[in-house]
Amino acid sequence: MYISFKNKKIKKVCENFKIANRIHGSEVAKILVKRLDQIKAFKKLGDFVNSKLGNCHQLKGTREGQFAAYLDQKKRLIFKPILEKTTPGKEINYFEATEILILEVKDYHG
Repeated sequence: MYISFKNKKIKKVCENFKIANRIHGSEVAKILVKRLDQIKAFKKLGDFVNSKLGNCHQLKGTREGQFAAYLDQKKRLIFKPILEKTTPGKEINYFEATEILILEVKDYHG
């Protein structure tokens, strides 16, 4: 899959281990690099979700349309699929997405 980023700040965190380490600690930084490599290895979002890597799952409520993958007990990699334009009335199939937008690395429970 192709990965893009919400802004320059999250891009720097995801692409620079030293910055990720400083902000999130070494364990989360290591897993973040690993998780991004895993995502890139899949062609479609559905393939990544079905692989169960990082316990990737679709979110609900105010985060409808977003997904989370575990980095540790609290921190999650939050992203959403970038979909091609859909026809009105046609059901959105997030699992067919071949590109994702990284939104943040966060503990969204606390």
